Amino acid sequence: MKAICWALLFAALAPTAAVAQLAPTNGFTEVDAARFRKLDATLGRWQCQDHPAGSTADTIVTTREGNFYVSRETSGAPHTTYTRWSHALQRYIATTLYDAGGTFIFTTTSEDPNNATWMPVFPPPGMMTATQMLQSYTVRTAGETMTFAQRYYDAMQVLQSGSAVCTRTS
Repeated sequence: MKAICWALLFAALAPTAAVAQLAPTNGFTEVDAARFRKLDATLGRWQCQDHPAGSTADTIVTTREGNFYVSRETSGAPHTTYTRWSHALQRYIATTLYDAGGTFIFTTTSEDPNNATWMPVFPPPGMMTATQMLQSYTVRTAGETMTFAQRYYDAMQVLQSGSAVCTRTS
């Protein structure tokens, strides 16, 4: 579960090569476009180190594909995350699809998605046991480093605290 949480955390925010023009339409204002472009700050290839250390280092590569920033992690718990600004909901949304079949959704209304608290919205309470529930997480970005912090349940169902420090490699 810890690997899944950390993989989701970073992938939700780790977009890579930007397309020249903004693709989102459907009522996007200049304010919406500016909010959407804030996700450009996380473009690139990132190496992440979990604390406490996981079994493998996380590598995440993200591309800007039309209306979404698409992040692919191939180590740990492989998954793909689609992140964007929603004009209709006035919040950032990150939807993660795991190769193993899980799906998680996090959102934030922060002005800066790269320095924010992201809240879990799916699966909702009632679909998971108390020790399976996702916890909110924080992300802080400074230059070429992103740091994530989250509480999670370990294999013994004990609530733990952890972090991941990710460094841009390209």
